[in-house]
Amino acid sequence: VDRAITIVPKFDENGKIKWQEKLEQFKKAIADKQLSSGRIFFGDNSTKAEQVEKSFVNSGKFEYIMLINDTSRRLNGKSGMVVTTERIYYHGLLTSGDIPVKQISHFEFTGKTFSQGLAVYTLKGKKIFVPCDVGHTEQLKYLKVLDVLLKILKGTKIEEN
Repeated sequence: VDRAITIVPKFDENGKIKWQEKLEQFKKAIADKQLSSGRIFFGDNSTKAEQVEKSFVNSGKFEYIMLINDTSRRLNGKSGMVVTTERIYYHGLLTSGDIPVKQISHFEFTGKTFSQGLAVYTLKGKKIFVPCDVGHTEQLKYLKVLDVLLKILKGTKIEEN
């Protein structure tokens, strides 16, 4: 019996269509919450997606990038936070890792005014600090963007503001 190895492409037709639908739903839902930091990118930005995949995002074959917060000094995708359809990947100076989306409860900025960090809370109560670079005045808006994205990825209802 000849056993040929079948390589499944990262962008399979069904998964890519679902990803594109989720991405468009996300963009539409946050149209009134645009951020001006210049460090936030959507997953359909192929240049930025390629940068973070080469640097720290080890996404699976059926996992697609939804949102990128590039915190690298030169905006080269070497550090930051990436939300995919399955996980949050993060890489900073001292920490790196990933968190399954299904385990995320909510996001919160914690700390003092000029030293606040973005914390990801899991359903088990664990707090994980991830790299984040948005202006102090945009933190509340960014939390709303992340909340909308989390709801879309988990398939829960998005409340209209």
